[in-house]
Amino acid sequence: MRKFVPILALGIFVCSSSTAFASGTITLYEGNGCTQDVVGTIQARAGNEINCTSSNVCKNDEARSMRVNGVARRTKIRVCDNSSCDTDDDISDIVVRSNESFCVGTFEESIVQNSYRIDRTVNDGNLDGKVSRIEIR
Repeated sequence: MRKFVPILALGIFVCSSSTAFASGTITLYEGNGCTQDVVGTIQARAGNEINCTSSNVCKNDEARSMRVNGVARRTKIRVCDNSSCDTDDDISDIVVRSNESFCVGTFEESIVQNSYRIDRTVNDGNLDGKVSRIEIR
């Protein structure tokens, strides 16, 4: 439920919601199309950077797809096959376009969907099953 709170000193109204600052989750899957085993779950907070080679949050070189749930529109999720996310390696930038839950079935294509857009940078072409770092922006 939204509440409108008057701020008299400024003469404006602020819309407040209990979920306005809550982050969503990103669930990583071993198989394409959000199938097979879950290989990690990440809180989608801006600035969150997960190095899968040294973290217990996700398994290195396992993820082929992800389910995005409750993540704010315009959030960018960067998926890299290098643990330092070097731009000379494979990267997919997933831009959230909808607050709805959705599955990103593969990281290996540039695509525009109603819920998300993928901008893909390809260098050697293998990102599915080779994810080593995830960054939330």
